Amino acid sequence: MFPKQFEEGLLDGDMLAFSSCAALEYGKEPEDVNWNDIMTNMEGRIAYFKRVLGIKKMRIFLSDDRNFRYDINSGYKANRVDVWRPYNLKNAKAYLINMYDAEIVPNLEADDLMSIYQDRENNTTVIITLDKDLKQVPGCHYSWETQHHGEIRQVVTPLGQLEEIVKVSSGGVKKKEYKGNGFLFFMHQCLVGDSTDGVLGCAIKELVQIKSGKRAGEYQEKRKGIGAGESYTTLKDCKTKVEAFQKVAHMYQCIFDNDWKEQLLITARCVHMLEKLPDENGVVTLWHYSKADEEASKFSLKERVFLHG
Repeated sequence: MFPKQFEEGLLDGDMLAFSSCAALEYGKEPEDVNWNDIMTNMEGRIAYFKRVLGIKKMRIFLSDDRNFRYDINSGYKANRVDVWRPYNLKNAKAYLINMYDAEIVPNLEADDLMSIYQDRENNTTVIITLDKDLKQVPGCHYSWETQHHGEIRQVVTPLGQLEEIVKVSSGGVKKKEYKGNGFLFFMHQCLVGDSTDGVLGCAIKELVQIKSGKRAGEYQEKRKGIGAGESYTTLKDCKTKVEAFQKVAHMYQCIFDNDWKEQLLITARCVHMLEKLPDENGVVTLWHYSKADEEASKFSLKERVFLHG
């Protein structure tokens, strides 16, 4: 059952700043944007979240400009170079730091910090975001209303679940979408990747020739591997984390043969949210499927290398 109040709200400052700026900037020239409106929008949302969720203390998190995932996967978020960004995004984040003491940890994303501080056992905290990636984290979650959906309140279990949603257009065309949470959603992401972050998943890129249209005869890169539907069918009935991982490992072996372990770890560490802060030496322990190999999973944020042993 979703609690009526929380000790702490863990708010995604990146998402708050972007969505507030975008709502008031998109389609406008910079000189037509009123900064006071953006401030008012953010302040109103923060106050609303505290009120409707019964939050005693709100903590806001922002991503550092640098992230350890860039060192693990050179293609991480490389596809965002030409993506539109609000003019006032930096100003909005600075405002959250100055007025709300928004928290930043070097080399970590806001997602990592919300995951680290989430109370996974007693549900005294709630993650507040629109980002699907956080759904892998057990505990309470809240997503505010958008043009695509209403408010969502959810308690995620450690194993979680996957869901297939069939939508029918006005023309009668059916389209399947896949959502999930918990460990099963994490495993699902390991298979399908995350196109918004440039993570390929259990797949390879191949050059294919375009057969028709203005670009006929040209070549383009195409993803070849496990799709969302196949991932859902593979994982939906898994009853344990071990069972789910074994099925994912088998898929990786089929695609990558002897390199499957390395490729799986690269993908998993890009999509997995950290569970502990870096130690006093700036070392984090990244995800590994084997507890016995935990030492080999220690990564120095200062040196940007793995510490093997």
